[in-house]
Amino acid sequence: MIDVPPNSPYAIAIASGARANMRVYVARLGDLRPGATPWRRVAEYEDVIEAVAIADSSLYLLSSKDVPNRQILRTPLSNPNLAHAAVVVPHSERVLVNLVSAKDGLYIVGMDRGVDRLFRIQNGRGRAEEVPLPVEGSINSLVADLNHDGAIFSLEGWTEPREFYEWRPQSKHLADLGLCTPSSADFSGILVERVEVRSFDGAMVPLTILRQEDLKLDRSHPAVLRAYGGYGSSITATFGPSRLALLEHGAVLAYAHVRGGGEKGRDWYLAGKGPNKPNGIRDFIACAEYLQTKGYTSPSKLAAAGSSMGGVLVGSAIVQRPDLFGAGVIYSGVLNPVRYLHGPNGASHLAELGSPDTEEGLRALIAMDPTMAVRSERDYPPVLLTVGLNDNRVAPWHTGKFAARLLATRGTVPVLIRIDPEAGHGIGSTRDQVTDLMIDTNSFLLWHLGLGRPR
Repeated sequence: MIDVPPNSPYAIAIASGARANMRVYVARLGDLRPGATPWRRVAEYEDVIEAVAIADSSLYLLSSKDVPNRQILRTPLSNPNLAHAAVVVPHSERVLVNLVSAKDGLYIVGMDRGVDRLFRIQNGRGRAEEVPLPVEGSINSLVADLNHDGAIFSLEGWTEPREFYEWRPQSKHLADLGLCTPSSADFSGILVERVEVRSFDGAMVPLTILRQEDLKLDRSHPAVLRAYGGYGSSITATFGPSRLALLEHGAVLAYAHVRGGGEKGRDWYLAGKGPNKPNGIRDFIACAEYLQTKGYTSPSKLAAAGSSMGGVLVGSAIVQRPDLFGAGVIYSGVLNPVRYLHGPNGASHLAELGSPDTEEGLRALIAMDPTMAVRSERDYPPVLLTVGLNDNRVAPWHTGKFAARLLATRGTVPVLIRIDPEAGHGIGSTRDQVTDLMIDTNSFLLWHLGLGRPR
């Protein structure tokens, strides 16, 4: 990708892939030539740069090299040099997520255990000042323009619909732009709880729980526990009216922010990456145990759910601890990572999973592989696996092999594959496809978790 910021004499070239960090190059606009531009290298993958912005004559970079929660660096565009870059925002307990540049300065998103905050640094210098927000949730679509002051962004919470806001620094006013259609979904009786769960090694795992306010914690309620745990991607607040279909039946919805995600910084990600993937699996199991110990649900009423790279996590949890779950739902999951290089997109997962071509790498992949961990003599809970036959990100055979192994056990519970011949990895699915998938998934959960009438 090549970016040419307005009024800047420089262009930025960014190269990346299925990884958070990027390569960064800079060139003067006047030197751009087809196939012969003298790009100057600023950063390679090992420099762990995850976002960049231009302001005045400087390049600002979001870096997590040697610091788990990232810091912001500044280097002159005329002679960029990371080794001598100035630290604009130092590392702290807050995880820095994004940055953009406006005429009046830098705007930065920082995250506290899954909750986003917005900060402004006037003219890219000095102290970061927090912008007051009306909702505790997630910031998306953050944009700014070097020709104008302020920034525009969307903000949403677990129970608050998305709205677009503009921060106007001169008046210190946050304006609701009224760009979103008001939602008729009523979340007024839904409680959002944020807790931390002690995992097997003492690590504290953030867990977000949605439930009805007056729900009695008597272990009688169905629950769905979701996680992803890959690529440093964080589970942040999203407003989903379709969740009411389960919440109104008295269900509990929980989101485990396990290692492998980015909720607690780069160290949290690395602690669940590659050979450390089992940490995230055991974090998920600890969260399942917490929900049962605290009375939210019981084993026969708890479903484990995940998608894509989350298939490694959720599939392994179901196979390792089938006694904890009454059902499982896995969407387009990576379920046979030992063989992932044989998929059309397999090579892009090397950085995340490691290589099966070394003894150490192969042993690590075997330790996280749900398909290889299935044992014929064990009983497993009912599982619904969904797949699109046009999926070029995760090959559909992952789903087929995992289902075949489960069906070869002594158990008699259903192992179902939901196939959409027109779908891919879910990206770009039509509204009807998304709705049909939700209906089929909820029907499966109604069937196996004993959901009753809406309360």
